[in-house]
Amino acid sequence: MKKWLLRYIPVGLVLLILSCFGSKPPMQQGGGQPQRDVVTVQQQDAPQSAASPGGLSLDEAVAQAAGSIEERIAAGSKIALLNFNSPSAKFSAYVLDELTAILVESRKLTVVDRKEIDLIRSEVIFQMSGEVSDESIQQAGQKLGAQSIVSGSLTELDGFYRIVIRVLNVESAAVEVQYRTNIVNDNIVAALLIGAGTGGAAAKVDKYAPPEVAGMSAFTDPRDDRSYRTVLMGSRTWMAENLNYRPREGNSWCYESDEALCQNFGRLYDWNTAMDACPDGWSLPNRKDWDDMIWETGEKESAGTKLKSRAGWNNDGNGTDEFGFSGLPGGTRLADGSFGNAYTGGNWWIAAEFGANNAYYRYMYSGYDYVIESNTNKRVGFSIRCVRDD
Repeated sequence: MKKWLLRYIPVGLVLLILSCFGSKPPMQQGGGQPQRDVVTVQQQDAPQSAASPGGLSLDEAVAQAAGSIEERIAAGSKIALLNFNSPSAKFSAYVLDELTAILVESRKLTVVDRKEIDLIRSEVIFQMSGEVSDESIQQAGQKLGAQSIVSGSLTELDGFYRIVIRVLNVESAAVEVQYRTNIVNDNIVAALLIGAGTGGAAAKVDKYAPPEVAGMSAFTDPRDDRSYRTVLMGSRTWMAENLNYRPREGNSWCYESDEALCQNFGRLYDWNTAMDACPDGWSLPNRKDWDDMIWETGEKESAGTKLKSRAGWNNDGNGTDEFGFSGLPGGTRLADGSFGNAYTGGNWWIAAEFGANNAYYRYMYSGYDYVIESNTNKRVGFSIRCVRDD
């Protein structure tokens, strides 16, 4: 303001004018509501960091998304952070963990424990790092007793990435919050996306070398002359590798249709095919077979750790493989034809139905010490182990 003008304006009026300009946020062009630092359901872009004009850092974006959620969702609401669709399970886990930590710390919302979400993930047939339909989101939300569900996605653009995080109302399926911004491809993002060019799987195809344990032997499948390690668990002899036989009839797949991964993980079978896939003299194990094997480990709470392989599991999920069972994280082939969860989850069909369309299976997961039983659609592709008909 010009000095000569200040001479003719009372000091009190000057202070009043300055305080008005200093206390109110800038208005959008054409008037209306003040600009916000978060994106609402109108899907406006979030402001970019001054230090990084091409986008925010990943941590900045997650913090802004958390602020948007806390602002738009009623205090005390129960909210579940379901999944984040990205090429890397490690990236997805990082985003969900950071977002969870911020929301839990603020205590404005009731956040569903991630272990509860992991327990229903396979039942609803979705993966943490995969794409999930609105119908599956609603179904998961109802099982978790949540009012709102958080999901998100990462899209690669020219030299940077776009991150989208949205909140869906479980009852109405309406989008309550949608946050969208660009993030820079810095060292953190690059590290989280290592090996993501092929879904994080094809870069890891080394054959697992199991430990030598008592009761270990071998069996050669006469159908294709493929040899399998076997291990004695109690009174039953189990294959210590996932079956890798390609039947002439039925449905079976290599993970991501990569034959090299079949050499490591074995094939994935739908349930009907799995029921007849074992060689003569061997069968798909039933629920009692699995229960007896878990009992042989000594502790149900740590059976998963004792049965998992010593290498191959992401997120520090390797086991001790004390009995030579060598449970590998072979992933899943979903009913829609997509693949997911390799290196974080191992799933094995059981010879037991649950209704007309579902069947039982057992699974192990990175970070979990136990073996879990669940059921899912028979069209899903899982690994199988065979037990000898003694």
